[in-house]
Amino acid sequence: MEYTPMHGIGNSYVMIGEEINEPEKQSVILASKYKTDGIILVLPSETCDVKMRIFNSDGSEAEMCGNGARCVARYAVDKGIVNKPCITLETGAGVKKLYPLTENGVTELIKVDMGISEVLDDISVSACGKIWRGTAASMGNPHFVVFCDEPKELCLEEIGPVIEHSRCFPNRVNTEFAKVHSRTHLEMRVWERGSGETAACGTGACALAAVAVAKGYCDADTDITVTLAKGDLVIRVCSDRRVFMTGKAEYC
Repeated sequence: MEYTPMHGIGNSYVMIGEEINEPEKQSVILASKYKTDGIILVLPSETCDVKMRIFNSDGSEAEMCGNGARCVARYAVDKGIVNKPCITLETGAGVKKLYPLTENGVTELIKVDMGISEVLDDISVSACGKIWRGTAASMGNPHFVVFCDEPKELCLEEIGPVIEHSRCFPNRVNTEFAKVHSRTHLEMRVWERGSGETAACGTGACALAAVAVAKGYCDADTDITVTLAKGDLVIRVCSDRRVFMTGKAEYC
């Protein structure tokens, strides 16, 4: 079996081009061996060009991963699985459209139609002796967006697990701690359910941008740069709440 480690601005996965037995257990083993955030199975689909199943480093299965989706697109192109300007991807959060952007024969930059964002309720969660006020959002998976002054100074190892397992979020939650630099520039750290703090989270960046637009911090129909630990993503939230994400997919 061929294992291909890839990452989207630091959010890393072992790519596997076939079904495997006990993927939940294998994800724990392979994530530890390759020092990744989990595994992604790239599979045939009855309805789309390709199908993605993603398992976190703790073995739990996630509905969707934006950085992982970009890796799937490059993997599928480079392996000759599909060669189209628009790739349809079956995920646990519905069908996504991927647009490989090829330059000098290399498909490194991928644009993803992430679907319709949902900005939900404002919620207060108690964690580590403090009340964290944020906004629940969905990109097909659950997010909790908290705006703060300096995300870099937070101890996510203590705060993240408490919020993730809060009874406010029965299916657990990904938490984005974000700072607004300007109307076109946001910065964030992310605690991903099932993986802990990761270098990046594509759906999290999209959820953050959607909340920022809804709160009036940023504008719709405008490119918003979201800075993460190991790179930037460019997010555009359209007036109809559809979200597009553009970023790199690379081999480890």
